[in-house]
Amino acid sequence: MDLDALQRRLGVWFDDQAMLLQALTHRSYSNDMGEAIPHYERLEYLGDAVLDFLAADFVYVQFPDVAEGELTRFKSALVKTEALAQLAQVYGLGDYIRMSKGDELAGGRTRTSLLCDVFEAVIGAMYIQKGLDVVRQFIMPLLIARKNVIVDETVSKSPRSRFQEWAEATFGITPRFDVVNIGGLAHSPDYEVAVYLNDQFITTGHGQSKRTAAQDAAQNALLMVELNHPSLAVKPSAQAGGQKPDGE
Repeated sequence: MDLDALQRRLGVWFDDQAMLLQALTHRSYSNDMGEAIPHYERLEYLGDAVLDFLAADFVYVQFPDVAEGELTRFKSALVKTEALAQLAQVYGLGDYIRMSKGDELAGGRTRTSLLCDVFEAVIGAMYIQKGLDVVRQFIMPLLIARKNVIVDETVSKSPRSRFQEWAEATFGITPRFDVVNIGGLAHSPDYEVAVYLNDQFITTGHGQSKRTAAQDAAQNALLMVELNHPSLAVKPSAQAGGQKPDGE
């Protein structure tokens, strides 16, 4: 496991990489290894509390004229399970999770609840290792991006339509959505859809149907737009022939 590559993605270097590894370890991993191995649950508990505080502070500052009930709704939207799972996908945390073979075969690396848990655990480890200021610096751009996405979600258009509009307005390119993997179980499939601009890979999404996976990929791409992700900074040069969305 290349933890250096992950830390470069995060932009944060941990003093003790064993704690980062613990944040990436599911309880089931011990079953395969046949020994007690520290897992992420305590770090997840701490990270959840840290994120809750920072999100509350963020919405209090960002929405000065909003009443308490609305502040609670905005805060919940910022740190809900699906939102944190999206952030985990942006940083590719799923690729680094240590889990049992059974959980992996059942689609554990793309399970929303597990991705959320691991993201919170990484935040908990970051808080212990680097302190609240570093966590705040790390999470603030993500909260700002999520705030913009939340506002955008009030628009009736789907994420796929919104990302297509952005790509065509910015680059003159229609995004392409391809199914790249089908995992999970027979009664509960997990489709993985990748989104491309020309032949440049942007990100992936997951869902129990091709449509929901494509919408998830588009939502992740919109989050990358809000974060000014480097892969979206330069117009893709190779032409691969885009396609129009087929069924919102």
